[in-house]
Amino acid sequence: MREQQRHGRRRLGGVIAAGAAMGLLIAAPAAANHGEWTANPGTTVEGGAIVMDTTDEALTPAGTSYENADLGVEIESGDVISFAYELEGATCGGGQPRIFVEVGGTYSNTFDGNPDGCGDDGMGATSGTVTYVYDGPDGTIGHAGIVFDNTSNRGVATITEVTIGDYTLDVSDDGEDADDPTTKDDCKNGGWEDYGFRNQGQCIRFVNTGQDSR
Repeated sequence: MREQQRHGRRRLGGVIAAGAAMGLLIAAPAAANHGEWTANPGTTVEGGAIVMDTTDEALTPAGTSYENADLGVEIESGDVISFAYELEGATCGGGQPRIFVEVGGTYSNTFDGNPDGCGDDGMGATSGTVTYVYDGPDGTIGHAGIVFDNTSNRGVATITEVTIGDYTLDVSDDGEDADDPTTKDDCKNGGWEDYGFRNQGQCIRFVNTGQDSR
């Protein structure tokens, strides 16, 4: 089942709309070309982790999420999406927690059809590392998000170590994505290789213009 169907069934769009109406959306800074991550009601960013709390039913009637409307990351079949989680008062199952990505209108997520959707300890686990081998269409990710929305299994999820293909989500205090250089010096002395560029010039052009040639 694709994430688009989950959105319809669980009304995650309603989470976003409700958050906007309540004025509770919290925007997290993001590097150029990777959009802006938004914490919907019930989600906060604390100490380098994404904390998702659904214990307040009034605040999170349909669960909570941390979403990016235009991630702009290239992905192809066979790439790995992964994250680590710890749960309090809830267990893994019923689609939570999960990451979804959308490419060309097709949604894929780390739970549906994935035998490792809860990590090594399986369904009912309270901690683990989820690994998902992406099998959707190749292309550029638009909508993406981390979701905690099983309303019959509420609690607190702490999400860390999020990677989507070659992209790493860094929610440390500086708010910069770990896979993007921010200064020309980051590109020099071979530094361009650490960010996945083919040469130093491409890396510097990204810093100067935001044009991503990776």
